[in-house]
Amino acid sequence: MSIAMWFYHLLFPAVFVLGAPYFAWRMLKRGRAGHGLGERFGIYPVALRRKVEAMHAPLWIHAVSVGEMMLARVLVRELRRLRPGQEVVVTCTTSTGRAVAERTLEDERTAVLHTPVDALWIVRRAFRLVRPSVVVLLEQELWPAQMEEARRRGVPVWIVNARLSDRSWRRMKRWRGLLGRLCRPVAFVGLQQEADRTRMAEAGFPPHALFHTGSMKCDVAELDGDKADLADEVRRKLGWDASTPVVMAGSTHPGEEALLLEAFCGWKAKHPDLKLFLAPRHAERAGEVMRLAEAAGWTAVRRSAAAAGADVAVLDTTGELRSLYPLADVVVMGKTLIAPDGQGGQNFLEAARAGRAVVCGPRVENFRAQVEAYVRDGALVRLADASGLAVEVDRLLGDEAARGVMGSRARTLYQAELGAGARVAGMLASVLK
Repeated sequence: MSIAMWFYHLLFPAVFVLGAPYFAWRMLKRGRAGHGLGERFGIYPVALRRKVEAMHAPLWIHAVSVGEMMLARVLVRELRRLRPGQEVVVTCTTSTGRAVAERTLEDERTAVLHTPVDALWIVRRAFRLVRPSVVVLLEQELWPAQMEEARRRGVPVWIVNARLSDRSWRRMKRWRGLLGRLCRPVAFVGLQQEADRTRMAEAGFPPHALFHTGSMKCDVAELDGDKADLADEVRRKLGWDASTPVVMAGSTHPGEEALLLEAFCGWKAKHPDLKLFLAPRHAERAGEVMRLAEAAGWTAVRRSAAAAGADVAVLDTTGELRSLYPLADVVVMGKTLIAPDGQGGQNFLEAARAGRAVVCGPRVENFRAQVEAYVRDGALVRLADASGLAVEVDRLLGDEAARGVMGSRARTLYQAELGAGARVAGMLASVLK
């Protein structure tokens, strides 16, 4: 074990204790804070322990939260087509991710646990219980103790659906030496974009393990759970007919709703029947967004209490956004107008799947390569700065033909990207015991 790892193992408990109040507050805010709490410290309920102990060399998939858990669903689905009896242990960090896993993945061949805190003695308890044949990390969620224990036990680590934002690349390059040692057990890195290969190698990931597999985000949009009639149902409840123009803002973050509501005043003046549908990234912000809309002078309604007469609707439910994109004539993607440095961008692929005209702001670091590909094909508009939002959306609202062409090109590009999950599952099946 390196000196750096010794320091990490010595310092982590102190840092964890100091940060515990903040993380406890976040867990309480999300709900189900106490559910499975013992599992985070390597203490497992008897029934769950017996279930995992009865498994033979299972696959261990780690997914941080809801987004990564959806990727896990794709991977498990495709893997079970090749290996129907494959046993899987899924771990997750957040309570919301745990809820999704329990609802969509847990069965007699799949156990769901909370991720162990990254203290070496806790991680070793988890490894002794699971005894995995392979550890799969979704989108390079790297924890030193987990990686060290995988190396010690000779368990290969696969990183799936990996990408590297500009911010992560700069940070990892500074710690290339440490990252290189951390990645010793890494046997496979599935890249979303070929363009990331050089940067991943420069950051310290083993070059021989880098493979371009494509993005599994498109496969996620194809998962069961799409509510085909939901958009029409919500439209009827809101009293909006099929000809009512709608601008939908998907996965918005704080500060963006105010910009959209300000722009809505100008759009409404030119398009009197226009409606605005705001979908905050975190549903618990719905009350805050409602207050912003009402303070701006608009009649607003929550999606859960949809009723006629509102100019602004606010999504306050989870898991429905992709089914509601067909409501929109124009989609504005959140976390692209305002975002922390190097962290801009939300997944626009579900809107592309729906064949909608999509507008992104300048902040797209998390999806830069995909955004650039869609822009090149005329399938998406990226603004040079947030001040161009009002003009660009107004142009699209007034040009139905342009919206149609954009939406058609977006859907075509989306369909061409399907299949990454099947590719990864095929490669993984060839190495599983």
